[in-house]
Amino acid sequence: MIPDGANKTSLIVYSGGLTNEYNIMRQYQYCMRPRFCCEFCCHPSLEHEGCLYFGDNDVNQGPLLADLKNALNPIIDRIGTIQIPHHGALKNFNVDILNINKNQKSFFVSFGIHNTYGHPSMRVIDDVVRSGSCLFEVTGNRGSGYMQLIYPY
Repeated sequence: MIPDGANKTSLIVYSGGLTNEYNIMRQYQYCMRPRFCCEFCCHPSLEHEGCLYFGDNDVNQGPLLADLKNALNPIIDRIGTIQIPHHGALKNFNVDILNINKNQKSFFVSFGIHNTYGHPSMRVIDDVVRSGSCLFEVTGNRGSGYMQLIYPY
C-alpha cells in the first residue's frame, strides 16, 4: 500500500505540437452546458491544439501550478484543452487552472456515472461554466467521449 494514497504519484502530461506545423480539427460530445453552449463547441479550431492532462493530481499542492506554468512556458499558449484533475474532485481543483493561459477555451472531466465519491463536484462544474469555457464530460456511457485530432500540414 502506498502511504497517503496513490493519487500523489499521478503524472501531468502535455499532448500537442511544439511548433506551428499543424492543422487542428476537434470534435466534442456531451457539453455540460447545453443551454448556454458557446460557439466553440463542435466546431473546428485552427489553433491551440495542446491538451494538458492532470490525471489524479492535486493542483493545490504547494507551488505545483506555478512550477508547471514555468516549465510549460515555451508552449503554454498552445494549450487549448485541459483535463479537470481527479474526476472533478473539489479538493484537487484550483480555479487558477481556468486561466493557465489566455487561450483557454475548453475543459473535460472524466468520471464514472455511478461513482460514490460525488465526482465531479458541482462547484467545479459551476466554476468552469461561469468562466465562459466549455466543459465536456467523458463517462462510461456509450458514445460519451472527447476526441481531438491533430493533422500535420
